[in-house]
Amino acid sequence: MGGKEHAFLTDDHRTTERFYNLATAATEGVSATLVVIRGEPFGKSFELGLKPVTIGRSNACDLQFGEESVSRRQCQIAFDGESYYITDLQSTNRTQVNGDDISRCQLKDGDRIAFGGVVLKFVASDAVEAAYHSDMYARASSDPLTGIANRRVFDQALDQVVRAQHKAPVGLSLAMLDLDRFKEVNDRYDHLVGDQVLKKLTDILNRQRGEGELIARLGGEEFAIMMPGLSLREAFGKMESLRHAIARAPQLIEDHEIAITISVGVAEFSPHMRSQQALLRAADQALFEAKAAGRNCVRMAESQSA
Repeated sequence: MGGKEHAFLTDDHRTTERFYNLATAATEGVSATLVVIRGEPFGKSFELGLKPVTIGRSNACDLQFGEESVSRRQCQIAFDGESYYITDLQSTNRTQVNGDDISRCQLKDGDRIAFGGVVLKFVASDAVEAAYHSDMYARASSDPLTGIANRRVFDQALDQVVRAQHKAPVGLSLAMLDLDRFKEVNDRYDHLVGDQVLKKLTDILNRQRGEGELIARLGGEEFAIMMPGLSLREAFGKMESLRHAIARAPQLIEDHEIAITISVGVAEFSPHMRSQQALLRAADQALFEAKAAGRNCVRMAESQSA
């Protein structure tokens, strides 16, 4: 329909066209995407549909960003039947589109939305570009060998969970674990076999993972498991079961039967801990004690301080 003809539509015709556009959008699925191009989680994409999407720092928001510089309710993006519009929700630091403060404006393909150190790119109906950004996010957030979360993602997630614990404690335990004598595996066989051992260990960790838990490879043969909702004793029992499961299942890799054991340190979040680093230090110290005790065992952090 041409622009001049559109200008002479009656209100009834406009209403009919709007409902047609809504129905078309509903049948065709997602028609736009937001991609994080600055801030965390960098590179992640969020699909937009027909329902309004509220963005901010609050847990009640549809898209949540943890930065303190983001208002609790920063802005909202909604589809009006023809286009997507963004509305600033009287935020403290204002919402910008392409560098300009806005109250409400229409979004166009390629627009950049900025607030509190976060920058989002609005991608309209471009599945190829959205898929590209999703792939970039996957590459940036996962360990290339095992496919689980990497150190960067783990640190970010742990920081957010620890902050939440200060506001509404629900319990949080952290396990740090090492694959015992992994260097000997690499020296006796080769690094390709060592890589397979790490993958086998990851498979077991994934099978034992509980709901809401995050498993990450921190580097080399060191892994971490974040367990929200579990007390220290509960986490210790779970890690003991995991240790037994790994020790009972020697892995056959390229005709080599290789016994795998792990050493584990477990710590629980305490209100006295002011940051994630205190929890990490407590779990790491417990892991050191497990190694000093002869490996293939689990140790709990005896004292936890800020």
